[in-house]
Amino acid sequence: MWTETVRYLSDDEKRWLRKLGNWSEDYLSEIQIRQFRIDNAYTIKNALIENAPMKLVTSELSHDEDGALLDVILYKTDAGGFGELEFNRLDTKQLIRLPTAKG
Repeated sequence: MWTETVRYLSDDEKRWLRKLGNWSEDYLSEIQIRQFRIDNAYTIKNALIENAPMKLVTSELSHDEDGALLDVILYKTDAGGFGELEFNRLDTKQLIRLPTAKG
């Protein structure tokens, strides 16, 4: 279930969005999000969009703290803004922590 409260992006989340989406710091500093977490996945969503159509932009493999593969997936709105960012552990075990964006 999505959180009721909204918050601003963390520094790690901003790094991932700059890497995958190429947005400015000013744009990212204004975004408020809701989050959703289950055992093997963590998703953040732009709080201003409820059911707006989104499209997959890119996906990249990363690693959890124990070396397990994570699929990091970015969705944008049809207008090109931030939609969702997902971190999915592929072996479906408990997600330990968000990886640090590199590059």
